[in-house]
Amino acid sequence: MLQDIRDNGKLDCLRRPLDPPIGKKEEPEERKRRLEAAWDTDCAFEADYDWMKPLKKFYGLRTGLVDRDGKPVDKYMNQ
Repeated sequence: MLQDIRDNGKLDCLRRPLDPPIGKKEEPEERKRRLEAAWDTDCAFEADYDWMKPLKKFYGLRTGLVDRDGKPVDKYMNQ
């Protein structure tokens, strides 16, 4: 999860990294982070505790949580 969030500030669980924006020169470190962020498994899980609290506290997650279709999930971000 850390690699995914470091890439673009979002936990987007992409299986294949997106190409860099057109016209943007990608630095070697940016490329490395983008490629490391790719998921080769699902990041779905079930929990019986408040799993958002540690994400917010330890990883600084404030925005960017998306569902399996890539749509923003805001209901957890405001808790």
